[in-house]
Amino acid sequence: MDIQVFGSTIDAFAIAGGILLFKMALEMLSGNLSTVKISHEEEEEVVTLSEIAIIPLAIPLISGPGSITTVMIHMAKNVSYLGKAAVVFAILMTSFLVYLVLRSAEKVQQRLGRVGIRLITRMMGLILASMAVQLVINGIKGAFGL
Repeated sequence: MDIQVFGSTIDAFAIAGGILLFKMALEMLSGNLSTVKISHEEEEEVVTLSEIAIIPLAIPLISGPGSITTVMIHMAKNVSYLGKAAVVFAILMTSFLVYLVLRSAEKVQQRLGRVGIRLITRMMGLILASMAVQLVINGIKGAFGL
């Protein structure tokens, strides 16, 4: 199926989205700070901010290129109004669940601690990596008719 506006196929979007998701997953798995050079004062501030920055770090994963690509793929594959309504319903339910999770983020962080948060981040990075690889595989299969 062609996406008229962009002049690209849904399979191309699946491959590109999978690559972007995989990049995010690798960053989650490594758990490293940014490779940008920072001063000692900035480094201390970053360490302090990283302890409270659950919500800002989550925003690109919630509404970033991976999410947008996933929605585009599912909307393109569902040709009926019922299928498209199901995608919209899934978006609304996900938004509500994300709201609940973000509202309780501080309590979760206090219970899990830094080590627990890092462990869960790495586990979710592994799950995200597997989803990204599957997205690329599906895109390749679709592009080459396999």
